Amino acid sequence: MSTDDRIEWIRNNRSEAFDRLRTWWGNVTDQEINDELDLIIAGTSNWDKARTNLENISERRIEEGITFQPTNDPVLDSLKAKFPQLTPEQLSFAVEGIKAGDFNIAELEALFYTLNNPVTAEEIFAGDPVLSEIMGAYASEFGYFGSFLEHTQVAPILLLASEENWSAEKLNQELKRPDLDFAVTIERLNALTEHGYDVSGMKEKVEAELVSTDSTIDRSWWRNTLDTERAWQMLLASDPAQAEKQKLDQMNILRIAAGNLRINLSSERLETLAVDAITQGWEGAEYGRNLLAEASWDEGKAAVGAIGANMNKINNLANDYMLTYSPGVVEDWARKIYLGEEDLNILEADFIQTAKEMYPTMAGKLDRGYNTRELFDPYAQKIANLLEMPATSIDFMNDPKYSPIIDSVTDTGERRAMTLSETAEYIRTSPLTKDLWGRTSQAKEAAQGFADFVARKFGGLG
Repeated sequence: MSTDDRIEWIRNNRSEAFDRLRTWWGNVTDQEINDELDLIIAGTSNWDKARTNLENISERRIEEGITFQPTNDPVLDSLKAKFPQLTPEQLSFAVEGIKAGDFNIAELEALFYTLNNPVTAEEIFAGDPVLSEIMGAYASEFGYFGSFLEHTQVAPILLLASEENWSAEKLNQELKRPDLDFAVTIERLNALTEHGYDVSGMKEKVEAELVSTDSTIDRSWWRNTLDTERAWQMLLASDPAQAEKQKLDQMNILRIAAGNLRINLSSERLETLAVDAITQGWEGAEYGRNLLAEASWDEGKAAVGAIGANMNKINNLANDYMLTYSPGVVEDWARKIYLGEEDLNILEADFIQTAKEMYPTMAGKLDRGYNTRELFDPYAQKIANLLEMPATSIDFMNDPKYSPIIDSVTDTGERRAMTLSETAEYIRTSPLTKDLWGRTSQAKEAAQGFADFVARKFGGLG
């Protein structure tokens, strides 16, 4: 089939072409298949190249351990393919946002790129060439960094750089020079006075700052300001539009993460956190950790969002191994799981070890994959049968009537769970349960049977 014939066939039988590619390469999205078909129809690709491209995408995902199962939702498919690191809760939030028109996939890609590639001071300054450019800008009416001419420490440096035609190396040295109690700044202001500048207002600001504290410290703005904060301040001065874009990108990242946590933040607070994220150089888990600090729920009561979901998983797991933990401890684990500092599988391994220490006779079965509740289910069924009640009402952990069954002490002082036969005897004779047993039809039948036996043997009791 010629290229033109192939294009015409795809144009007229697109659904069949799509199904063929889907059959061959299932680990790709509908959008990726349609993109390849569009390129073929446009004449910029061909059938073999499309197959190769999809094969490469599929194999790369397999190598990365990503198994992609297509759904009937093209938005969800695209998100799962492009952002395999997202949790189900995050995917759901992103799908809802895209369908509501709050953002699109391209914007999400830009946000995640910003998150994974934070702007550094080195990228802003890029060494001497950029410093030289700054100096040159100041030499010609101080360029677009004019807002720094109001900074009591930076302005004298830049003004002198322009006035005295400093080299980039000289400018770099002066920016990083210690400034003990503004002595160097005052020296620079005096030099500017000699050059004919009126810097009396700057001197007043410096003197007011000195009066406000008695300590003797290095007050160099450059040395005492984080690289990321300096970069942010320089970007605000040099390219306000780019600075605003970075801030909005961070706000969107924080909005998505806060939505996943079900944390409500005002626009003002979101903007403050966005600037903090930039100036403090937040990375990875720091976003989640700092957002969690904004949470207002009581300890142990994070019922919604990612933390609440993690708490439910932990509580269900602990319940499987018949272990109890305080809500505060469970929430702490849930936060650590969200931040990537803890793993649910590791917690389960810890629960198994605790269960083995509590029930050593069951260690072998616990090692084979059984959980504690499964191992005690025959006990619950036995008790339910004896007391004629639902097995689900038997609570070994919290009901004092039944807790001795899973934690009894033998005559030799050994702590262990009772056997099934010991459990039956306990239910019939323990002061905690014998009244319940006495009200069952089995107990009444047994009592009547005993009375009949006595009557037959001794002619009655009276």
